[in-house]
Amino acid sequence: MQTLVEIWNYPLTWFEFIAFIFNLVCVYLNTKENVWAWPIGMVGIVFSMLLFFNFQLYGDFCLQFIFLGSSLYGWYEWLYGGEHKSILHVSRATPKLWVLATGFIFIGWLLMGYFFAHIHDIWPGIPQTNVPYFDALPTMMSVVAQMMLARKIYENWHLWIMADVIYVTLFIVKELYLTALLYALFIALCILGLREWKKSMISPASATA
Repeated sequence: MQTLVEIWNYPLTWFEFIAFIFNLVCVYLNTKENVWAWPIGMVGIVFSMLLFFNFQLYGDFCLQFIFLGSSLYGWYEWLYGGEHKSILHVSRATPKLWVLATGFIFIGWLLMGYFFAHIHDIWPGIPQTNVPYFDALPTMMSVVAQMMLARKIYENWHLWIMADVIYVTLFIVKELYLTALLYALFIALCILGLREWKKSMISPASATA
């Protein structure tokens, strides 16, 4: 990957820099329920995809494909997912949803972790990852959180916070320091999202198309 600049012996690539900018703007706009978060986020997703593949973070690489699809879904849902094809408003997660989400994350984590631990045996041309289960857990949490975000379910922010805490550690281990900083900023934005969406539930008209 082409290096944009070297900062304190850290080679910052174009992929990581562009992903940082677009993903940060995307999450900020999500906290404001601004529908432009989705197309802006899709640019960040493409560059994140390229970045993660080059660092053998296969769970996060695959996750970007899910993010692309869910971004299109979320874009539509935020515009037309409410009653009579109206703007979608914030809602709360049900106990049933939490049970299903927890089971999906746990089973998916085990299966995905095992798959990535043996991916080199299946496709010898792909470099072996040294963090298969470490990568798989926040990946599965992110899948669920992203779908909850697409449906404007308030508790998506709680799940994102848990996933992002793991991601910060993972990216430090992989020496992706700018991306680790990005996910630390995501945690702060998730806290902002909790506050903003709570106000939105009281005054639903605050959503921005």
